[in-house]
Amino acid sequence: MQSHIPLIGNKKRCARGFTLIELMVAIAILGVLAALAAPAFNETIKNKQANATTDELVASIELTKTESRRRGRVVFLSRHTNVVDGCPAATNPATDPWLCWQISPDTNNNMVLDGSEGDKSNALQVFKSSPGFLVQATPVIVEFNRWGQASNAPRWVIHHNADGASKSNSTFTVCLTVGTRLRKIKGEQSCA
Repeated sequence: MQSHIPLIGNKKRCARGFTLIELMVAIAILGVLAALAAPAFNETIKNKQANATTDELVASIELTKTESRRRGRVVFLSRHTNVVDGCPAATNPATDPWLCWQISPDTNNNMVLDGSEGDKSNALQVFKSSPGFLVQATPVIVEFNRWGQASNAPRWVIHHNADGASKSNSTFTVCLTVGTRLRKIKGEQSCA
């Protein structure tokens, strides 16, 4: 049988935690890293929102093309201006950006978006951009014939309203040929 004899000077070492200074240094380092990462994170969020708005616009263009073919008549894609829906009225309909847009059939077959056709009650669907994003449309009303083809070559630029179209990485251009070819381009680009 062996007996255990304690050695001289062998003390049990107690487990210790972090000192207040070590904890404050770690928090300061985390704060600096967070401050460096915040701008990149904000830009990532804006880019995701721009993508979401662009995808929503592309989906509405495709739906407008489909509806015009299905109905066998002209269907319009235009700015929506119902304040109740959070979509402000246009101060200058020719240049104001789209915060909301709608798909409306030409119910009276005169190939003009007029009367109650532009009302929400006659709209097939209403879309809204992500918060802070604007859609600049040229022309303001896009007409799709009964074959689903645009009567002109529309161009939409989606950008964050605080950045402006030319300054932001979260800017997209959507182009549609007179036929039906649809392109989504990063940045503000010409459709030619």
